[in-house]
Formats: sequence, structure tokens, C-alpha cells
Amino acid sequence: MTVYFDGPNPEDPLVLEYVATGVEAAQFTLAATQAGLTVTVDGMVRPGLRRLPCNTLWH
Repeated sequence: MTVYFDGPNPEDPLVLEYVATGVEAAQFTLAATQAGLTVTVDGMVRPGLRRLPCNTLWH
């Protein structure tokens, strides 16, 4: 999953990538989009991706 945050300038967004289960990704995406964030979810799990932090907050 990739989460896009607005940066201090429109051309400097903060982009973070995480690995999550399908359920975690769906729950986080719902919460994040309601907060105005842009999230993309794909099936491309690569080595070294961090786990979605605080996944219990999205349940």
C-alpha cells in the first residue's frame, strides 16, 4: 500500500509504502480517505517494506 501526504509544497509530497493484509489495507484506506489522504493498494509486496504501523487503530 502507498500513502500520499501533502508536503510543505505541492511538488514535495510525502510518499510512504507499507505491507498490510487485505483487511488491514481496506480498513486503513477507508479511514485515510475520510481524512483526505490518497491511498493506493496493490499486490506488489517487495522485500523490505515496513508493516503498516498501528494496524489495530483501523479496526
